[in-house]
Amino acid sequence: TGHTHTATVVAPTCKAEGYTTYTCACGDSYEGSIVEVDLSAHDFGEDDEDLSCAHCGVTNYSCFKFTERKDGTYSVSAYHYTRLPENLVIPSEYNGKPVTRVGEGFSSGTYTSVVIPEGITVIGEYAFRFATIGSIVFPDSLREIEYAAFYDADIPSIELPSNAPLILGRSCFDGVDGLTQITIP
Repeated sequence: TGHTHTATVVAPTCKAEGYTTYTCACGDSYEGSIVEVDLSAHDFGEDDEDLSCAHCGVTNYSCFKFTERKDGTYSVSAYHYTRLPENLVIPSEYNGKPVTRVGEGFSSGTYTSVVIPEGITVIGEYAFRFATIGSIVFPDSLREIEYAAFYDADIPSIELPSNAPLILGRSCFDGVDGLTQITIP
């Protein structure tokens, strides 16, 4: 045959099979060695920094800690604010169950925006203390912001949800820097 083929391996991803293409300098080529989809081969960027897979969009939970609550829902905390993205979206579910509480660990971070999704009912003590937040969206499901949740944070404006009742814990916004507007419906 006289062909000398060079193998090029395309690794499987979480969404597509992998394979090897064998190509000869004359242009002859064929595929072989199919490798099944690897559901663990998500692409979360360098150092797993991205919150969703570049291939399939699945959420990367490596920077979050989930704790199951007595009612079967989850509380979410952050392992460390430096691993969180600038545009932070708090997960609304984990293991098919709702996340209803934001816990500690988001403090001291710098965020262009923070979105707290519908279903979250409580923002816990010290959750965002010392954080710098460009904008924040609170869900209508929010029922309580606990003690010092945003203590000494830097937030330009706050618009609380128009639900009733909303319990504001002592010092929940104490020492907030840069605040130019707060809307309490």
